[in-house]
Amino acid sequence: MPLNGFIDALTNFSLRLIKSFSNVPYANVHIHNPSCAIMAGYLLSLIFLLKSKWQWRVVPLLLVVGIYLASPFLPEDKLRATFLDAGQGDSSVIELPDGKVMLIDGSTIEPDMGRMVIAPYLWSKG
Repeated sequence: MPLNGFIDALTNFSLRLIKSFSNVPYANVHIHNPSCAIMAGYLLSLIFLLKSKWQWRVVPLLLVVGIYLASPFLPEDKLRATFLDAGQGDSSVIELPDGKVMLIDGSTIEPDMGRMVIAPYLWSKG
């Protein structure tokens, strides 16, 4: 393998570069999944975008993007309990009507269970 040393140096440089970029604040931003209503509004705005005059094309798109960005902060008046499989036991996520979220039993058997199961669920909820 004549290029083995070069490829090894290039790989190590790339890994160091990735590690340095991962330390930048807000380098990794998680956004919530859009609801079906947001997706339908987005598609309707695209149809409106193609069929209207150019100066009005951006208004529906901005409206849908604004609703999407504000939707995690809109109040819900109900109590919701979700149970997640966290390895040996279950983890409970309780969403209270005042907007607070309570996590019960995050599991200690698997050290990355919070990163693999609980955090993606919380990120998907916004």
